[in-house]
Amino acid sequence: MVIFNLDEEFTPYGAGASFVNGMFPSGCELNVRIPEDTFDPVRYGENITGLAFDGRVMVTVRVSSSDDIMKVMLIADALKRIRVVKEISLCMPFVPYARQDHIAAPGEALSLTVIASMINSCGFDEVIMFDPHSDVLSALIDRSLVISNLRLVKKVLEGKSDYWLASPDAGAYKKIGKLADQLGYD
Repeated sequence: MVIFNLDEEFTPYGAGASFVNGMFPSGCELNVRIPEDTFDPVRYGENITGLAFDGRVMVTVRVSSSDDIMKVMLIADALKRIRVVKEISLCMPFVPYARQDHIAAPGEALSLTVIASMINSCGFDEVIMFDPHSDVLSALIDRSLVISNLRLVKKVLEGKSDYWLASPDAGAYKKIGKLADQLGYD
């Protein structure tokens, strides 16, 4: 598997392949380009990970701005244009705009459906996300894989018996209730 880390400081699967991360001359339009020799078996014999390329690619992103969403869409498009790429996964631990899982006021946009549509338009074979705000997000994103926070919470609470689980609203109560059940919390 070849990895493309869109944020060089976020490398959950290890070092990634290099790509050109630039800007068009207008100054407001991003551009990404995957070097031609990235998947070239003649030049490398094996790919950058030292293993024969199996057609799978993992894209990782830690979203800190809307530009990061555009980079995801651009790199997905670039990868689809490379015929040896057979499967593309996305690891996006935090999905922005996902907290608005319902309309609160007339005339309001539903940001969760907008971001889900954008991600789905990329046609990823798998979208990995960590502990989304709402089950609605994983229901709307095609081929999503949710990584629960259960192991983290168990580790934090290890050896503690006097603690409270709190939820800020009714929507979060469902999520905390499920976590409480998994922890055996009374």
